[in-house]
Amino acid sequence: ASGQLGAELKFFFHCQLLDKSGFFMMECLFNLQTKTLLNTVKSTRPDMDQAFEQFINGVLSKFTIG
Repeated sequence: ASGQLGAELKFFFHCQLLDKSGFFMMECLFNLQTKTLLNTVKSTRPDMDQAFEQFINGVLSKFTIG
């Protein structure tokens, strides 16, 4: 899901682990004026939070906002 409210874009993403042992949900808020991104992640597998965070940071590091 996604939407815009004022100068803020909001996106929601979710995924399930392949073995169906857990779920992740991520809310991304992108401020169009300041060009900042704020992510909030929730999961049913806290033991995998660090690995998921590293994966997302790796993906996002490939993007440049001009």
